[in-house]
Amino acid sequence: MRHFLACVPFCVLAAGVAEAGGGSFIYVPVLPCTAGPACSPEVQVYDATTSGLVTTITLGSNSTLGSVALSYDGSRLFVITISQGTSTLNVIDTSRHVISSLYPDVSGSLAVSSDPNTVFVLDQTPAIGIFDLRLGRITRTIPVQASSFPGFAVAPAGDRAYVSGPGDLTTPVRSYDLMTGASSIIGSSPFAYAGLTISRDGARLYETWAFSTGSRPLDPSVLDVLDTVTNTILYSRDRSLVLIPETVGAESFRSARAYIWDDYSVDVVDPTTGAALGSISPLNPAVRSIAISADDTRGWMTMTALGSPNRLAVFDTATNQIITTISLPGGPAGIFATPPGAPTCSYQTGTHQSSWSVNGGTAAVSLSTLCPWLASSNAAWARIDQTSGTGNATFTLTVDPNATTTSRSATLTIGGQLVTVTQAGAVSTAPFGFVDTPADNVTGVTGVVNVTGWTLDDVGVTRVRIYRDPVAGEPAGSQVYIGDGVFVDGARPDVQALYPTLPYASRAGWGLQVLTNVLPGQGNGTYRFSVYADDVEGLTTLLGTRTVTCANATAMLPFGTIDTPGPGQTVSGTLINFGWAMTPQPDVIPFDGSTIDVLIDNVVVGHPAYGFARADVDATFPGYQNTGHAVGYFVIDTTQLANGIHTIAWVVHDNVGATQGIGSRFFTVWN
Repeated sequence: MRHFLACVPFCVLAAGVAEAGGGSFIYVPVLPCTAGPACSPEVQVYDATTSGLVTTITLGSNSTLGSVALSYDGSRLFVITISQGTSTLNVIDTSRHVISSLYPDVSGSLAVSSDPNTVFVLDQTPAIGIFDLRLGRITRTIPVQASSFPGFAVAPAGDRAYVSGPGDLTTPVRSYDLMTGASSIIGSSPFAYAGLTISRDGARLYETWAFSTGSRPLDPSVLDVLDTVTNTILYSRDRSLVLIPETVGAESFRSARAYIWDDYSVDVVDPTTGAALGSISPLNPAVRSIAISADDTRGWMTMTALGSPNRLAVFDTATNQIITTISLPGGPAGIFATPPGAPTCSYQTGTHQSSWSVNGGTAAVSLSTLCPWLASSNAAWARIDQTSGTGNATFTLTVDPNATTTSRSATLTIGGQLVTVTQAGAVSTAPFGFVDTPADNVTGVTGVVNVTGWTLDDVGVTRVRIYRDPVAGEPAGSQVYIGDGVFVDGARPDVQALYPTLPYASRAGWGLQVLTNVLPGQGNGTYRFSVYADDVEGLTTLLGTRTVTCANATAMLPFGTIDTPGPGQTVSGTLINFGWAMTPQPDVIPFDGSTIDVLIDNVVVGHPAYGFARADVDATFPGYQNTGHAVGYFVIDTTQLANGIHTIAWVVHDNVGATQGIGSRFFTVWN
């Protein structure tokens, strides 16, 4: 999981898949300037997990922004730009974050269905045009009645459209059959200023309206939620006093919550019953649109009002608390989140933490992607040499000497991925932590013993080393190295919660699985382990010692380990999962591997090909029934696993039913 780059002077970078982006992005179309030849609207792309700016997609110059929509599968973002009276439909490929097509003379409000090759355009005729992206033109038009500022939505099946208006205080929303053009009146909206949103499953239509006549200028806006099968109202909610309601419904992808907002507040409700689930506040300036990340953990909202800056706010969907706000360079035209499973770009940095001694220096930081990216630093003393590009890149990170006595930190944003740079000051402290397992002076240990714990430092822990005391027949006074503890990101959320501001807090937990059978005397006797933590400045702390007494001579359970993947290793493509297993005499593990289960994420995925010889195993354990037949392998197609952390283990059963798990560990998939 870890390796070290050559840095002069000393630094440490935590390697492996770091802050891997590829599951959900947030798209925010903005106009960052006033109209003119030098003005180009753009789509800002944010990583929904890190909130980092990934890239910007520049649209036509001397343009303004029109309607925007995201395809149901998240593969295309549709943006209309308007320049000197001419409108253009821009189609953005989200799998590459580039404009894939431009279609001139397309204007109006956009809506989408579940067909990614079709986009619906409500123009000022008024008529709905069905635009076929494969043919590059509108194939059919359907005349409609609409208000001057119509709400417009299309059912996921693409068979029905909903349009508000025409706004004579008597005509509510109309439903149009997109095959025949037949229409029917639904809902209860009595005014033109209606917003329409349809749920992703097509079952609910959200319509908002308000009276805004001379006699009733400040009546409350109303949200009606309709059943699209029966066209009946499921529930209604009055909103704050506003001249023009901004309220629409944005459902989370799990359909567990709907977000209802106007100029001043956001309510969270059950989308079926309207029951209150919470609220989000304060909001200043006003909310304009909301999107929910693919994993349903983060909500994003655009906020804008006269006299106030344009901003994004990111909130936790579990607590409804705002986590952070981000300044926007101009007015936003909606906000969109890629849905689960969308064919989005991916961004992977080679590290997410970089710790340095007081002297600073230079090091390389890598980015793996096929897509455009932006890169920046929030501190002048920690600089990278590139700010934009496309495809894989290697950055030179330069860290200046720290002339102060205190440590400091900076954040790099590279393709939306965050890299925290921490540097020691003239005064620093040694690492601290604890050894959790095994318990001290435990007896009767057989097979595997897990040496685990946690450690942190004010700048950064570089390594955890595990040794044992020498035993009879070995040189006295010199401890024997066993291995390094492997850091696992997210393994100790309790420690991270206690020390959230310390570097590497998310990967404070470490562990090493020690097979006691390979200790001197084949794991029969008493052994004393010592655990040391080293930091960036070269300071070392003894985290603790543990004494264990092993009795493998009387063990009756299978034993062994897996060799690949290594603990915490990052893998891709086809992985050959090697391991070996034996069982005490006189029992045997069948040579066909049928009694060995391979588990990934605690699910049995198959049995290894088993019964092969390996010289070192056979030499260490001669005379067993499985000597000469202890090794097996299992082929894993990692492209069938989601990118991220997984677990793997073998569960071994011998011929008398004795069962033991071996080799359990974390590994990371990145394809």
